[in-house]
Amino acid sequence: MNIFELHFNPKKENHTFNTFISEPQNAIERKMGSLYMAGEITSPLLKPEEFLAKTANTIKKSFYSPAQRQASQKLSPEVSLAAALKRTNDFLGEEVKKENVGWLGNLNFAVLSIKDYNLVFTKTGNIKIILIRDGQIADIGKNLSLQGIEPYPVKVFFNVASGKLLENDILLLLSNNVFEFIKEKGILNTFASSPDINPKRIKELLPQSLFTKGDGSKISGLCLIFSFSKEKAKSPLSVLLAKAETREKHRVFPVPIIVKPIKSALLKVKKAIPKKKIHLPRVKSSFVSLKNPAIEKLKKTSDLKKKTALVAGFVILLLAGFVIFKTAENRREKDIIKTFNQIEQKVKQAESLLMAQNQEEADKLLKQAFKQISPLTEKDSSLMPSILSLKETIQGNLERLNKLEKIESPETAFEITDFAPEKIAVSAGNIYLYNDSGFLQKIIIKTGEKEFIEISDNVKHLDSSSGAILAHAEPNKVYYSIKGIWQGKELSAPLSYQTNFDLFSSYLFNLYFIDSKTCDITKYPYLTNFQWGPPKLWHQDFGKTCLDPKSSAIDGSIWVLNQDNTITRYYTGEFQENIELDVFPFPEEFTQINIRNNLYISEPKNNRLIILEKNGKVIRQFQSEQFNNLKSFALSENGKTIYLLNNTTIYRIEL
Repeated sequence: MNIFELHFNPKKENHTFNTFISEPQNAIERKMGSLYMAGEITSPLLKPEEFLAKTANTIKKSFYSPAQRQASQKLSPEVSLAAALKRTNDFLGEEVKKENVGWLGNLNFAVLSIKDYNLVFTKTGNIKIILIRDGQIADIGKNLSLQGIEPYPVKVFFNVASGKLLENDILLLLSNNVFEFIKEKGILNTFASSPDINPKRIKELLPQSLFTKGDGSKISGLCLIFSFSKEKAKSPLSVLLAKAETREKHRVFPVPIIVKPIKSALLKVKKAIPKKKIHLPRVKSSFVSLKNPAIEKLKKTSDLKKKTALVAGFVILLLAGFVIFKTAENRREKDIIKTFNQIEQKVKQAESLLMAQNQEEADKLLKQAFKQISPLTEKDSSLMPSILSLKETIQGNLERLNKLEKIESPETAFEITDFAPEKIAVSAGNIYLYNDSGFLQKIIIKTGEKEFIEISDNVKHLDSSSGAILAHAEPNKVYYSIKGIWQGKELSAPLSYQTNFDLFSSYLFNLYFIDSKTCDITKYPYLTNFQWGPPKLWHQDFGKTCLDPKSSAIDGSIWVLNQDNTITRYYTGEFQENIELDVFPFPEEFTQINIRNNLYISEPKNNRLIILEKNGKVIRQFQSEQFNNLKSFALSENGKTIYLLNNTTIYRIEL
């Protein structure tokens, strides 16, 4: 890495700036990396140089502080810089108490920590941190200081960001006016297209005359340029790839390499066969023997050759099989390494996008990478430790991007001991539990008092969307409570005897039933005093816009959760849209949908509950090993509490 420090027209009135570079002084500090700071004050201030130096020194001392290393066993540059910023905010707060306030709103300051291509950075005010990669220019610090200064207590520095730098990256830390000037002159684009940044090239791009004549003479500010070397030692992956390529070259063995082991094997076989001496018989009569000794010897020799040939053939088959097996094994290994290398590149691209605050594109790349790397974990490879490590990194990033919160010990609200509930609803400060066997129980949330509700029909659905609890019993009966007394109302017969009321929801006491086979929606309009008019076909699904729906919710629109985990929305009886949820962990089987201001979806297979914007964007996710058999969930009237029914336990999540 090469660093170039440039100051332009430093002696301008009411504009003071400086750069501060701190290299590690010992082995412990080297673990934290180098520290690079740049600051400027754009207003009159008593001793501005001293103020900038004190600010930089406060950050440096806290960043390399031994006390922090003792307080945290897992200290990292990110943690250390965050702690340093807290200490710096305290220092600046003390300055305000001393009535040194001229810097408020006029301080631009940036801090970079770089170690082994790992970048951690922060900034406050209008100062630029620019990353140039593959000819692309990104302002990676633009979202770090969107908040204004908080006065009580003083908070100037807010967020810390981090990312991975790559070979040939160029990093610029510069005053805003210098940035605007070189951007207007086209110099920034020339930087981006330059194959190499060296002192000669910088003098060509930023000659002294540029800032001494014309508009350039009015520019005052600083610029730090970080150019990352093209030379890089081989990583373990590249070494492994090189080894694989070496093995690949020897897949087709030269003939001597094969012949030599075969010849050796044949000699061993020959030695193993016992030698027999052939004695010629003595002639004891004048008759000539019919057996010819020469022919007998020839026969035995021929048998020996046959046996030797068979053994040799067997050895050749074994060696050929071994060669073929090793060839296929080496091919598989090289394919795995090639795929791993492609995945690693995607992860690096995603890290670059995260540095540029482009979380949406980073999320897409990481999801692709996760889908690619998952099959590799099931294969036998010498690269397995690296595969598992990279998968863990990808998964961790995806969980953060998809707002996944893991709850070790969720709060238990109630335990149910007298029956096995299947569904839950909440209305008017009460929890209602029921199952297909006809049991219906009410729990008063404040006191925990429980009571069973006697209804002559088995309840199939409960709904509280209209602000009161409504129970649907087959085939077409609705129960409601008035002052604690439950009453039933027989609805008019459905429009067709073939119509099924599989899903039920209500809005302003209008009743909506969905037939899961046809996706037709029947509406019973509310009249008054718990009276409903005859049914109307609110939506007839000629186009089969939904697919085997399993849950529905309503807020003016009707939201239908389909078997394929998509969501279909209807409004005023018309199909509006299908929403495919792009969320990590990838969906397996959603079971229930609910709505307040946002959408809520449960997925027992992944032990989680998801909160989404109405366009499908993730807001939060809650996951717990305790959610090992989620049956149903319900929301409080104000939408600030979620009650989850897991087996016979009701968990509570406060939002």
